[in-house]
Amino acid sequence: MCKCAKQGEQLDCRISAIAEFQRYHDEIEALIKSKNFDEYVRRFTANDCVLLGPFDAPKSAQEWAELMKADSSESTDIRISVDDVKQIGDIVVDRVSYEVRSETGALAGWILNVWVQEDGAWKIRNACTTIKCESE
Repeated sequence: MCKCAKQGEQLDCRISAIAEFQRYHDEIEALIKSKNFDEYVRRFTANDCVLLGPFDAPKSAQEWAELMKADSSESTDIRISVDDVKQIGDIVVDRVSYEVRSETGALAGWILNVWVQEDGAWKIRNACTTIKCESE
């Protein structure tokens, strides 16, 4: 993450931060598409990561990976797009939009991720996922 010294540099800094975290999410997409959930956990989640999903209890990253492995018989296409990134002290919060398509249907929504530095890399400490409900 860049450190913006002047207000005029904030837009460039924000664009740079979005691009940086989009690269991380692109790597996450590739790992999920290839069903390499353990590698996702190893590379992108903090040791005490908790993932909050809709309609379910909070899960550790490893619990999430095991659930995904058990439910990964069909092909899945996922798209993640970073909408915003904010650095607050030594944490980063990003808000992303996602869309998942599989043989059984499609799902879209948003994720709010809290990132921390761990072992010299940005890793997700907490993630809260919601789904977009289609209006009638």
